[in-house]
Amino acid sequence: MEDKDGKEGTAKVDRYYGGALSYENGGLQAVEKAEDDKATMLKSVGFNLNLAPVVDLAQSSDQIMYSRSVSGDVDTASAYAEYAAK
Repeated sequence: MEDKDGKEGTAKVDRYYGGALSYENGGLQAVEKAEDDKATMLKSVGFNLNLAPVVDLAQSSDQIMYSRSVSGDVDTASAYAEYAAK
C-alpha cells in the first residue's frame, strides 16, 4: 500500500479516522463504510482479527475520552457499536 507521497508500506491513516468522526460526517452509514474500509485494509496486510469497535460513552467534554466518543447518549452509542461490528 502506498501513502499519499507514493511511498510503499505506509498505510493511509487519514482515511481511517475514528468512529466519532465517521459518525459526525455521515451518520451510521458512514460508520459502516469506514469500518468496512478498515477491515479491507487490515485483511490486505494480513490481519484476520480486529478487536473493534471500542465504544466510549462520554457525557462531558471534561472526560478524557470525549473526543473519541460517538455520543453521550446510550442508544446512539449502542447503534454505533452495532453498525461498526457488522
